[in-house]
Amino acid sequence: MIAVATSQVGYHEGPGNDTIYGAWYGLPGAPWCAMYQTWVAAHAGCAGFIPRFAWTPGGAQWFRDHDRFGHVPQPGALGFLYGAAAGRIHHVFLVTALLPAGYMATVEGNTSLTGSATGDGVYRLR
Repeated sequence: MIAVATSQVGYHEGPGNDTIYGAWYGLPGAPWCAMYQTWVAAHAGCAGFIPRFAWTPGGAQWFRDHDRFGHVPQPGALGFLYGAAAGRIHHVFLVTALLPAGYMATVEGNTSLTGSATGDGVYRLR
């Protein structure tokens, strides 16, 4: 998954949230961080381990329901971000490495260089 995810770094959405990930999923123009991660899983041959989801709370709940939701980041795992303003989980990313001082490296879709949960492309972040 990490190799497929990083191969997409630099991809940018078109007008109106238009992405290859939304088109593949069947929800063109929708927020796409989760659709990106499920696209990555499918193209990496990991679709049996990662559910196909577009709504981040639903994806997180799938991991909880299957006793696969943890609290310690690991390379290759999905991470879910809770947004206080949204009052729910509102973003998902792929952990690519653990870094010193408690940081992690990630690859994220529908984000920006500042880590926005509603960005314009696929980025590597820390």
